[in-house]
Amino acid sequence: KGEAVVSTQSTGSTMPEQLDTYESYQSKVLQAPADKLVVVDFWATWCGPCVAFAPTFESMAKEMPEITFYKIDVDVNTDAMEEAGIECMPTFKIYKAGKVLDTVKGASEGQLRAKISANK
Repeated sequence: KGEAVVSTQSTGSTMPEQLDTYESYQSKVLQAPADKLVVVDFWATWCGPCVAFAPTFESMAKEMPEITFYKIDVDVNTDAMEEAGIECMPTFKIYKAGKVLDTVKGASEGQLRAKISANK
């Protein structure tokens, strides 16, 4: 059952999708299927650590196809940033069934991997 869901939702793209509207944040993150873990990278183009961490975030998305990874540019999608309470970049939030399960502030691959594993 789980494999069928993954294959039907596959876009063929390996890069995490960028959510540029509040509506996309609502529908893809807050209203994601209840059994789906969603990881969102809140970042900014002017944030050096955010830009440097992007290839790592992309690698993690490829490595964990059962988890949905998204990116939100805080200067483009300010409504999503405000609702999520983002105070620093990068901030990674882990969601399930529309609820925040965990948050990682700062570009720490080790911390992000640990929090993802703890919430799978």
